[in-house]
Amino acid sequence: MKAKLTTLGVAVVLCAPAISLADTTLYGKAHLAVESEGDSGSITKVKSHASRVGIKGKKSISDGLTAVYKFEWQIDMTDKSKASDNHIKSRNMYAGLSGALGTIIVGRHDTPLKISQGKFDQFNDIYADVKRHFSGETRADNVIGYLSPKFNGVQIIGAYVPIGNTDNDSIISIAGIYAGKNLFASLAYNRYDEGIDVGNNLVRTTMTYKFSNFGVGGMYQTAEPATGDSTNAFAVNSYFKSGENKFKIQFQEGEGQAVGVKTAKIKEDANTISIGWYRGLNKHTKIYLAAHSTNFDASGKNDFTNIGTGFVLKF
Repeated sequence: MKAKLTTLGVAVVLCAPAISLADTTLYGKAHLAVESEGDSGSITKVKSHASRVGIKGKKSISDGLTAVYKFEWQIDMTDKSKASDNHIKSRNMYAGLSGALGTIIVGRHDTPLKISQGKFDQFNDIYADVKRHFSGETRADNVIGYLSPKFNGVQIIGAYVPIGNTDNDSIISIAGIYAGKNLFASLAYNRYDEGIDVGNNLVRTTMTYKFSNFGVGGMYQTAEPATGDSTNAFAVNSYFKSGENKFKIQFQEGEGQAVGVKTAKIKEDANTISIGWYRGLNKHTKIYLAAHSTNFDASGKNDFTNIGTGFVLKF
């Protein structure tokens, strides 16, 4: 059995495309970058950005009813070899049932508010991921989720997270999403019943539009903390495609949002501007150069920069 699994693993790496066994698909992504960052001096590192491997699939139960499942792990490809160093982390993992009335899942999953950004984030997974300024980018434990069927591009997604999750909050999250040929728009809401008293609710709206060879997008969020005034965060971006090249720019600003689990990484007023060049080498592989600059508003911190070149392989 071990020999067979080893042979399968080697075949996956060499062949690159996802391998389907009946209704099960083995997939993954290797994302490595060399980056230099700092506020006064700079440190150069090799980083693994959400590299992952997963298994997903479905199994027919009866006419109109299907069991669905997914197991996905994040792997730090630059970490130490010992398992105790926590270089393997769980991502979305669930099982559920899908039918004419929609899909119900239970397990560990992104909240609908996180899902509602769609493909807005032009620098997802690297330094300027929107989670740096926006609260609510939560992958929660103990999720009970529902996804409605799509009707004319419209879908409703809802989830309830009992207070037994590891962040000690219960969450009600709901999102309405429209995904058309060129236009994507969403409105999402998270309500928290806090066990750790860090906030009450989030409201987020996102919109992107694709033209023939370029696109634009915007995202806005307001957060109501447990005490004090509400805070806001917003982001705008654009990209331009020319052949296999894609040029990106994104600006985001937040007021140190501290609401709900997985709060923004920057917990004070700040903004980040990012530019990048991405080039596809084939269907599964791309390279990129990206530069980011974060400015802290009157906090006494020095500006922080991150410059990197990366390689992404999907299979």
